Amino acid sequence: MLIFILMVHMLTCIWVIAAQFNDPEKNPESWMDPFNNLSVLELYITSVYYTVTTVTTVGYGDINGANPLERSVSICIMIIGVISFSFATGSLSSIL
Repeated sequence: MLIFILMVHMLTCIWVIAAQFNDPEKNPESWMDPFNNLSVLELYITSVYYTVTTVTTVGYGDINGANPLERSVSICIMIIGVISFSFATGSLSSIL
């Protein structure tokens, strides 16, 4: 559980950093645009929500990457989520 929480925190930070690296002249949109008036804590919680729904493969689709960098980060988060759950499922099945 601790490893999962640490992984979610790191991916959340990467997700926020990807939005910060957005060049408004090149890519005018970012996933963070609707959330500009949130406090830092509320933005972090929103980012954790996105990361958990993506890693757990639920993916409601209410928060999306709006430019190529954010989409690339989303792809990496999805791959990490699939690998993590595959590893967890494999470990559990070998134990049983």
